[in-house]
Amino acid sequence: MVGLLLPLLPTTPFLLLALWAGARGDPRLRFRLYRHRRFGPPLRDWRRHQALSMPTKISACAVIGISAGLVWLTAPGRPIALAVSTLLLAVAAYLLSRPGRPGQRGNHRSSWQPTP
Repeated sequence: MVGLLLPLLPTTPFLLLALWAGARGDPRLRFRLYRHRRFGPPLRDWRRHQALSMPTKISACAVIGISAGLVWLTAPGRPIALAVSTLLLAVAAYLLSRPGRPGQRGNHRSSWQPTP
């Protein structure tokens, strides 16, 4: 709710935090999230294989690139811009290192199954 009400704070981190906490606290919510028509397949791929689809990687890296550009335009100093850009580059490298679909390198099976 804080991210929705304050225009300077992004909503996405708060939404992700709420989804994470809600899914950990309520097995029914976890089941509904993992069985959702749109969000279920990517969540299950990530949970079971730490896999991200190529469109997800492309959009995430595009947003990271835009964010890095905005940091360089608005940061109060070069050291801060360099530190933030380095962190963003590390996140992008991690995302790109994930397999694109289940069955590619680095995948492992998980015995986790959502229960109602």
